[in-house]
Amino acid sequence: MSNHPLNSAFERVNRADDHLSQLKGAIADFERAYHDAVIVEFEPDPPYQIKYTAPLDFPHPFHRIGILVGEVCYNLRAALDYLIYEMARLNSGSIQNGTQFPIEKTPQKFRGRVPTFLKGINAIHITSIERYQPYNGCRWTEILADISNPDKHRRITESVYGGFISNGSGGITPFGTPPVRSVRCAKRPDGIEVDMQLVTSMPIQIPLENPQRWVAVEDTLHQLKADVAMLLMSFNPEFK
Repeated sequence: MSNHPLNSAFERVNRADDHLSQLKGAIADFERAYHDAVIVEFEPDPPYQIKYTAPLDFPHPFHRIGILVGEVCYNLRAALDYLIYEMARLNSGSIQNGTQFPIEKTPQKFRGRVPTFLKGINAIHITSIERYQPYNGCRWTEILADISNPDKHRRITESVYGGFISNGSGGITPFGTPPVRSVRCAKRPDGIEVDMQLVTSMPIQIPLENPQRWVAVEDTLHQLKADVAMLLMSFNPEFK
């Protein structure tokens, strides 16, 4: 398989994975620093309730995270475009210029893209590609476009961080992503030392446009990478 036509597409997925690793490291570094900056105190009187002050002005690595999100999505979309390029060459027997993987929200717009984006691709494969359009219920391609289009054309992807809850007994948060915890030893006003646990209330999130909402950046990008890889694998047998 060393000269397989989809090797370049899979290499783009691998490159997206490299950026995901960098993103994970950047988020972990930020969360550790944020944990350390939280001020934990006790109420002065029994039962000495815990209170904490989150560093609201703590510097958020907005641009670093946003650029890495954009690079992940760029490589995933490039992998899809490489697939279309190779399919057009396979079906037509020659190189077709200007091809790319369409992501459209209406059948009319998709059909309008066929003569250019899918030039040289046969009707059977066009039907296969159409199944991955948002108007046919393929949510992941719509999410990929929602994240990558603003990054390509308007701005670096935004991100937000949810802050903390404080818990002295090891409670967990109600979110799907495993919470990030740190333990801090603190002395109550009565002189007793206790271990206090700080737990993130939500992961770093990025916005989607349709519908407008925020999603966990790491979980979302990992799923998109898996979805692109699965799509490539589904077309792999066509290149015998």
